[in-house]
Amino acid sequence: MTRNDKPIRTFIAIPLPLNIKDTLNDLCLKLAPEKIKGISKVSKDTYHLTLKFIGDIDIGRITEIKDFLYEITLSYPPVSLKMKGFKLFPSDRRVRAVTTELEDLTEKEGSSSITRLFKEIDRTLSELNICEREKRSYVPHLTLFRIKDSKARASFLKDIELFVEAEDKYYSKFLETTFTSEDIVLYQSTLSSKGAIHTALASFKLKGENN
Repeated sequence: MTRNDKPIRTFIAIPLPLNIKDTLNDLCLKLAPEKIKGISKVSKDTYHLTLKFIGDIDIGRITEIKDFLYEITLSYPPVSLKMKGFKLFPSDRRVRAVTTELEDLTEKEGSSSITRLFKEIDRTLSELNICEREKRSYVPHLTLFRIKDSKARASFLKDIELFVEAEDKYYSKFLETTFTSEDIVLYQSTLSSKGAIHTALASFKLKGENN
């Protein structure tokens, strides 16, 4: 790495189809049609399902990551997922984000395909000394809102509760939403004053077969 080469912030994720991004964005706008101080809605352009956040790495290691991702994707089939409803992250008492967990519809002998994919990526990155293994269990989810103000939190969470209880048509449509993705992407994340900018560095097709 030369003096001018700075580490880049990277992560591996499954991109979402455009129609799924539209469904999520419509839901969030229905829930919060106006900006709320201390509550940040995730931009539609940056919706994704994170498989592994890598962090800052030397540019020279990107090739290693690309090589092993290509090998891994040969063995895994496209993933099919279903929305499971709103979830508070990391817990109901210490809410920092509103997410939706995802149900993996592509399971084999009771084992989640996407969880197995995560574990192999996580293990390989550790063996290559690129980043440490995750200490928490992997729970596939999409982040919808980030909560930065404790004063706004209680009111916003109450709005969500009422929204769900009312069985709003947008929420009902959301709960019925399923999608299939056959890609995983290595992204660069560049932080800016307007939020993170995600740039795809490489994309790989999940080419395995469902048995």
